[in-house]
Amino acid sequence: MPGLQGLEVWLTEYGWDTNPHSVLAALPYGAYSAQHVQGMWLIRGFLAGLAAGLDRMHIFMLRDVNDNGYTK
Repeated sequence: MPGLQGLEVWLTEYGWDTNPHSVLAALPYGAYSAQHVQGMWLIRGFLAGLAAGLDRMHIFMLRDVNDNGYTK
């Protein structure tokens, strides 16, 4: 990236909820549960970050603590 030589670019704490009432919900699609869709979106996000040249990426949480909790 021009002008950023020697600096790393990180994307941290990204992800999607599995609660269907969340504005950040990964909703079930066809035969896939919300958890499957969430996983597919996380992988797609990593691939997009790799293509964009990001140095590091971190998922917000690797597991859902409470499927009933959500971001309003």
